[in-house]
Amino acid sequence: MNKISLKAVIFIGCSLGFSTQVISAPVFTFSKITAETDITDYGNVLRASNFGTGGTVSVNGMTFDTDLSELSGMTQGGGDFNTEFTSGSSLDTMLSGTQYQTGGSSSLNLTGLSATEDYVFPMLLSNQVNSTGHNSKVNLQGIDFNLAGQYNGTAHMLEIAFTANSASESVFFGTGSSSESQRMQFNGFTLQQAARSANVPEPSTVLLLTMGIAGIGFTRKKLKAKS
Repeated sequence: MNKISLKAVIFIGCSLGFSTQVISAPVFTFSKITAETDITDYGNVLRASNFGTGGTVSVNGMTFDTDLSELSGMTQGGGDFNTEFTSGSSLDTMLSGTQYQTGGSSSLNLTGLSATEDYVFPMLLSNQVNSTGHNSKVNLQGIDFNLAGQYNGTAHMLEIAFTANSASESVFFGTGSSSESQRMQFNGFTLQQAARSANVPEPSTVLLLTMGIAGIGFTRKKLKAKS
């Protein structure tokens, strides 16, 4: 291996060491909410909205306002939609009110994004009053997540990790049916920018790999010279 090719190997290795990973398609994670800390703050909250009537509320250090300007096809529900948490607590205030879908479809427009950047969109769901939303769907970038068989109305979070294709992304709700259980409902959400650190090789690992490749090249050169 000559000096030029060795430099090329080292350059490629260093480039790999500082590369980042793009989420190729939306990743959905559905989990139970038992405490405030289940609603993760990833450190760069772009937006947080509370759909209830309790006004601005702070949950796990994040301030949820009452801005509904980018939500369409939904209206305010009446009643207390969650009784799992202490009355008057942050989670109780956050989850006691909801917005629900009035027809066969509804949507939320996520703005202020940067194309090719990674984001996390956690949705907060709770409806212990009736079956609205229990069999609904959520769609982002053409990928569906079906709540049927997973959501029973108790406090849950649907977290969607995605890479933005443009400055805005639309999240679509519902199955197209106006039946009660298939109309979407949720109680609030956050939109956060995610750090690209998952599965990125450690610089030390890349350096070892690079040196290994270089060593193979030098060994071959010596064997060729002896022969």
